[in-house]
Amino acid sequence: MVQGFEHITHELNEQEENVLLPVIANRIATSAIGKVNAITGEQLIIYLQSRNLKSSPARIRKIVQYIREAKILRGLLASGHGYYISTNSIEIKEYADKSYGSRIREMLKVHQSLLDDAEYLAKPLQIELFN
Repeated sequence: MVQGFEHITHELNEQEENVLLPVIANRIATSAIGKVNAITGEQLIIYLQSRNLKSSPARIRKIVQYIREAKILRGLLASGHGYYISTNSIEIKEYADKSYGSRIREMLKVHQSLLDDAEYLAKPLQIELFN
């Protein structure tokens, strides 16, 4: 859950886990093998609507995140064209490094910078006098 965005990043509710997740996972597993067959979040929402189910783009992303973390679908990647299953280990490793590795490194830089700021601000104010 992302602080400040709890209304859209909360854990899956019972409906999402027991109804939407299986429908979405099945749709991806049967229709989105390979990058050329990628399916967008919007297409997943339309598919859910055709089955009288509802979701939002943010909740689709949360469900996909859960599918990845729980290893329900192995090799579930995303591109500008949508979500898809890759069976190529090199593609999966490159995706992990490029998509997540760079984000993690940048987040760690900001994290360290904020910790440095907190440490700096926690020090007693020192007044320097110049002659």
